[in-house]
Amino acid sequence: MKITWTGAALLIAGLFTSAVADAACTTNPFKMGWDAANQACEDIAQGYTPMPWGYHRDSHGTLIPLPEPERTCTWQQVVECKNAAAQYLRRFQNHGCARLIRRNARLTSAIGTPTGTAQQVWRTYVNTTCNLP
Repeated sequence: MKITWTGAALLIAGLFTSAVADAACTTNPFKMGWDAANQACEDIAQGYTPMPWGYHRDSHGTLIPLPEPERTCTWQQVVECKNAAAQYLRRFQNHGCARLIRRNARLTSAIGTPTGTAQQVWRTYVNTTCNLP
C-alpha cells in the first residue's frame, strides 16, 4: 500500500513539475512583447545596440555563437508577444521610434562611432524576448 501511495505522489509531483517547465515562457506574453518594444525604442533613442541575438564576445572581442536556447513558448505565445510589440509602435507617442525602424536609421555611439541600425536593435529585442529566432 505504501508503494502505491508513493508512486501516486511521485506521479502527481511529476505532473506539476512538467507544468511549471512548460510555463517557463511567460504568464503574460502580451506584456512581455510590450516591454521588449519599449526597451528597444529606448535603446534606439540612445543609440545603444545590443549584441546580435545568439552571440557573445570572448575576451579578445571575437563574436562567438551561443548554444541555441530551449524554445518553451508555444506558437500562440510567440504570436501574441510579437503582436504586442507591433501594437506598441502604433501608439501615437511611439511613431518616432517606428519611423526610425522603418528607415533603418544608423545608430552611433556618443563619440560618433557607428554601432548598428534601428532594425537590428528591434529584431534583437523582439526575437530574444519572444523566444523564437
